[in-house]
Amino acid sequence: MDKLKRIEVGSKAFFSSFDDFKSKDDDVMVIMDNPPRGKTYQLIRMRNTDYFIYKKMSKNDFIHFCITMKQQPMRAGMFLVPEFVEAMGVTIDDLALLQNVFYHIDDKHSYEKLIYDYYIKNNGFYLTEEQLKAAYDEYKSKRKEFYSGE
Repeated sequence: MDKLKRIEVGSKAFFSSFDDFKSKDDDVMVIMDNPPRGKTYQLIRMRNTDYFIYKKMSKNDFIHFCITMKQQPMRAGMFLVPEFVEAMGVTIDDLALLQNVFYHIDDKHSYEKLIYDYYIKNNGFYLTEEQLKAAYDEYKSKRKEFYSGE
């Protein structure tokens, strides 16, 4: 098997259950044993989907990759997605190692910092209904082009 599987990441992984959810594209993570050109990471955009292709790595290598890729801290968002967390065996202690990354995330992805904070507070990879709603409200507040009519 060359790829682990498709893992939906980004806002859709959290907010697709909301009736008024809008996103400009789909974000999909693919972990491959032998990625094209042998690169550790590459982004491929096709139509309205961004494919984040990663070479298969250990959990610790993924953590190190996110910490050292300072120009794009939102990549650490994969550590918030339950499917990735389960597949890689991520713990709350692992997530805590990424605190500095989440605290430097751009404004458009501030909902990820909020989810990060809730996971740490909850000591688990889950959100209460109120927390999910707060994260969604944060997401919408940074995307006024989609939600200005509300």
